[in-house]
Parts: sequence; C-alpha cells; structure tokens
Amino acid sequence: MRNARLYHLALAVAIGVAAGLPVQLQADDTEIYLGSLDASVGVRPNVLFILDTSGSMAGMDGMSQDRLDRMKDALHIILDDANNINVGLMRFTDPGGPILFPVSYIDEDVSVVEAAGGSGADINVQIDASNDDAEETVTGGSVDLLGEQLDIVTATDAVDSTMVARQVTSQTSNAEEQLSDGDIITGSQIDMNPGQTNGVRFDSVSVPNSAMILDARIIFTARNSDSSSTSLTFHGELTADAPTFTTGCTSCFDVSTRAKTSSSVTWNPGSWSTNTEYVTSDLTPVVQEIVNQAG
Repeated sequence: MRNARLYHLALAVAIGVAAGLPVQLQADDTEIYLGSLDASVGVRPNVLFILDTSGSMAGMDGMSQDRLDRMKDALHIILDDANNINVGLMRFTDPGGPILFPVSYIDEDVSVVEAAGGSGADINVQIDASNDDAEETVTGGSVDLLGEQLDIVTATDAVDSTMVARQVTSQTSNAEEQLSDGDIITGSQIDMNPGQTNGVRFDSVSVPNSAMILDARIIFTARNSDSSSTSLTFHGELTADAPTFTTGCTSCFDVSTRAKTSSSVTWNPGSWSTNTEYVTSDLTPVVQEIVNQAG
C-alpha cells in the first residue's frame, strides 16, 4: 500500500541538528514521539520534523558522512519505529522555509491526506538568485533580472520603462516662503532653514496620465557644509501643470497655499558637505498621485 509513512521517507532529505555537533542516536528523547502501540488510543501526538537544509549541513565533523546524510539515516530510524502519531515535515533555511508535508496520521494512505488538503501537499521553494525571476515587456521585449519584486500587469500596461531627468531651469522655479509673513524669495538656489516652506518646480516633464511610477527622486547639491541634522517633508502640488512661483511678492504665501498631495515622504539627509550630491528618499507616492490626475 502506498501510505503516508513511505511518502515521508521519500521526502526526508534533510533534518536539522545544532551546527557543529555530530549526530548521535539517543533513546532518551525519541520515545516521546513513538506514541502508543494501541491504535485505539484516541489522542495521537502531533510531531513536526523541521528539516535543516542550510549550508551548514554539508559539514563532515570528522566523520565519513556529512550532517545531511546522517540526519537522513536518523529520520529513517525514527519513522520506522514511530507508531500512532501524526507527523509532518518542514524545511528550514535562511530565511525561514515552507511546510513540505502537512501533519497527518503516519499510517494514513497518502491519497487521503492529499484529498483532505485540496490541492495536495505541494513542495515549495524560495527564489534565491536575481536571475531566477524576470519581467519582460510586451512591446519592447526588454528583460529585467534585477528587480526585487515582480510587477504583475496586463499586456496593455506592460510597456518599457523610461527615465526622465530634469533640472530646475529658471529662478522662478526655486522659491523660499517665510512662514512668518508669507514673503517669497526666488533665485538660483534655496536655503533649507527652519521656518520656511520651499518650492521646487521642474519644467517639461511629460508623463502620461496614470503611468506607473517606479522610482522618483530629487538630487540636491550642497553649496556649503552644515553639521546640523535636517528633516524634510515632501509634498507635490496637486495639479497637472504647476505655474512658476511669484517673484519677490510680499505676504502672498505662494508655496504653502497651493493644493498639496495627500501623500508625503520624509527625508532625513543628516549633515551637509560642500559640493556633495544628496539623493532624496523615493518620492513615488507623491509623484504617482500627481500623474493619476487627468491632464
């Protein structure tokens, strides 16, 4: 009969033991897993074997077999002697690991166990290398092997990504607003001082409505050094085409009164060093909210 006991033996490819310790079969701790020889006993112990498949299992410890093979042998002995228990298998690695086979009665027919689980006992593994997953665009056929996640999109949404880079092109696209009186100062640079709300505007950034923003950042170049810590919160202007800032206006509050995105991102660059570039945190939530508007 094809039963769960034989299935467990086939799956018993590794079982963990403390790193560096040779495997010794001891009777002191294994009898708690044996259960009762009387199958009529109503309560069976639930035992989950956690199988160590990490790299340390290749250690020989001065013996003729590595740790993996010794634990396979030990698991065979334990399962052969076990009676009237529920047993399952789990794989351990770094990080974590899946359940290889659900905790089930050791002498149950495996077809019954699989039927109870719906789709059966699937063996699961994790992707551990960048070239084990890929995204290919439909239109251009480019393949991305470096992404940390897979974006699941429809064929109509799967287009090549495009990098858009823009610099501030005019003095009226840099603004410092004094919170105390609303005065606006524009120029070729901005000071990041307490008590100010600053505005930065980028011209001719053509992004299609509802495009998927993958990454968005601003690069600042420090014009001098400052050892004090800085914390900045970024909002976007919630409009499809932001106008320039008003030059030299008094009490106009032309930065803080503009409609802002509900999304914001905080950036803590720390201290500043002269002529050093500083890249903000990812501003994707802010930019995505802007491009999701019509227009």
